Amino acid sequence: MERALKLNLSLVWCHVFILLFLIGNTIGDGRKLITKVDRNPGFISIDCGSPIDYFDEETNIWYQTDKNFIDTGKNAMVLPSSNTDYPYFGGLLNTLRSFPNGTRNCYTLKPKQGKHHTYLIRAYFAYGNYDGNNQTPSFDLYIGVNRWDTFNWGRKDYYITETIHTPTTDTIHVCLVKTVIGVPFISALELRPLSNSIYQTPSPSQSLLISQGRFDVASTSLVWHSRYKDDIYDRLWRYMNSSYQINGSVDIGPASMNSSYKLPAEVLKSAARSFNLSYGLNFEYNSIWKNLDKSSQYYVYFHFLEIQKLPPGQKRIINIDVDGENILSQPIILEYLKPQTIVPKNATPGYVRFNISAASKSDAPPILNAFEVYKFISPLPSPTDKTDVDAIMGVKNTYKIFNLDWQGDPCVPELAWDGLNCSSSFNGYNARITSVNLSATKLTGQIATSFSQLSELESLDLSFNNLSGSVPEFLATLPKLRVLNLSGNKLTGSIPKAIMEKSYVTLQLSLADNPGLCLEDSCKRSKLVIPLVASVSALIVIFLVSLGIWILKTKKLKVVISFSTNEESFQKNRAVSYSRVLRITNNLQNLIGEGGFGKVYHGTLKNNTQVAVKLLSQSSMQGFREFRSEVELLMVVHHRHLVSLIGYCEEGGVRALIYEYMANGNLQQHLSEDNPGVLKWNERLQIALDAAHDYDTFGYSMEMQD
Repeated sequence: MERALKLNLSLVWCHVFILLFLIGNTIGDGRKLITKVDRNPGFISIDCGSPIDYFDEETNIWYQTDKNFIDTGKNAMVLPSSNTDYPYFGGLLNTLRSFPNGTRNCYTLKPKQGKHHTYLIRAYFAYGNYDGNNQTPSFDLYIGVNRWDTFNWGRKDYYITETIHTPTTDTIHVCLVKTVIGVPFISALELRPLSNSIYQTPSPSQSLLISQGRFDVASTSLVWHSRYKDDIYDRLWRYMNSSYQINGSVDIGPASMNSSYKLPAEVLKSAARSFNLSYGLNFEYNSIWKNLDKSSQYYVYFHFLEIQKLPPGQKRIINIDVDGENILSQPIILEYLKPQTIVPKNATPGYVRFNISAASKSDAPPILNAFEVYKFISPLPSPTDKTDVDAIMGVKNTYKIFNLDWQGDPCVPELAWDGLNCSSSFNGYNARITSVNLSATKLTGQIATSFSQLSELESLDLSFNNLSGSVPEFLATLPKLRVLNLSGNKLTGSIPKAIMEKSYVTLQLSLADNPGLCLEDSCKRSKLVIPLVASVSALIVIFLVSLGIWILKTKKLKVVISFSTNEESFQKNRAVSYSRVLRITNNLQNLIGEGGFGKVYHGTLKNNTQVAVKLLSQSSMQGFREFRSEVELLMVVHHRHLVSLIGYCEEGGVRALIYEYMANGNLQQHLSEDNPGVLKWNERLQIALDAAHDYDTFGYSMEMQD
């Protein structure tokens, strides 16, 4: 019994300790630790650089560290001498995260409401001479693929910027982009979900509203920025004094805030009022704050609440002019304690000037409780197609690519990820990834299956890595792939038949320097099976493509040549030394052409036979195996429509092919419409048929398959 009592007492003390911990205890910097109760569902509140999560009692907001939102950057604190302790900001401005490395560093936000929801997103910046350089930097801030703001604010104590955005994806990227001066940094980042019925613009997902100011025009507060616990959208309101203001003596409760904009009571309970019926409330933005961008457009949101109970029968009726034009179809009547928000149908170009005046039948002067000004940016580039984003993120995760610039949207205009090319995007058309170049980036493992989802991919370069395993057949299913470079890896096995067939016509395929890689079934048999490809002296495929491939729409032509590949058969009398190549070409004096293989020179043999010598360049992607394959194939192929191989050179790294010389120009010239003697279609067709049917001359087997 005594033992059981001791155990129960231990459990009691354990529960007491847990309870005390959950109630909270104060830590060194004055922040209060409590349980992670989400008092504001949907809010994302990040105190950048903070070492702990904490609850701010002044605002009733739970702040998180940024460790779950970004992987790069360094935490820092402003110097103690900096003036960063402002009301309503708590400790937000005391810490920051800086980004000395990389051009672009991005926070990834995933709000609960997902895409097509409207959000208020706010960023704070307080330099506080954290680095001791006493020089504030300049950098750009992006949201998704859109530039949100450019920072160059001198020595202000702090800077806040806000935007209203309706994303088309479930993920929002907020990126700091290095420009010319200094290191980008950020102090805090907040996201607040809004009602989709407010702050509406034409095509909201194709526009940004960037705040130029949110003004409490008759504020009773004396601080520059205020935020209120009853503001469900957690907006910041600027102090703006009025020479003549009125204050309501009634209690402004929830019933008085039934407008969808839901302004806080402190903002609504005071209003600016003109002197009398003859005077209006005039405002010109440029006369008070910095000049607005004259090339941009602006929306103004006017907030009204009648807080004076006028005598029976009297009404306050007002008109609103913006830049000299009446924005109302008819004057509005303000009703006691009934909030109204008025928004012009069209944006204002260049200037923000307005006048609120009493209508002719009004019994009271005009009033204004608050207003907001937003720069309107539209249309916007669209983000990268989600399928492409998921695919390239799969590639990034598979190969653990830690490139600092592989953050945010892959196809940001002028800031696309290193190694990527994208199609342009605008007016709802998503950008697509068209090229991936990861050559010499130390990739290991097999070729990632994620590449199969890049349906717009035209070029894929994975050369000179340490990729292993087989060449995946799914690469043949990419409908627009035209260039595939897998050379310089450790790939093994056979090349899928579908890829080889695609290389006959549309695919430029490079597989050199993969010692374990075989062509089709040659890994299992002693004979080398070489599909006829266009890279071998413009053989039959060139004719089939350029001279009448339309005749094969209902038939599939497969041409295979088989012969022994032992070393003895390769070393025939056709091998010549490089010194002889130089004599034949008069020291390479007469250049007559150039291609992907290398340069072609005119030469003459001792018996006065003219030849063309094709010399493999050092930069050519054609390797040893491909060179030997071409030599062996041309040794056995003879046809009146194909040039003959006279000899070859392979000495000291020099590789050359010696052909019979064709004096009447090349194939391109004979197919050009500018040539008076261009081959007619019946001539092209006859050549194609001759090349396809004279298989006895070649000594190979040909199969026609349905």
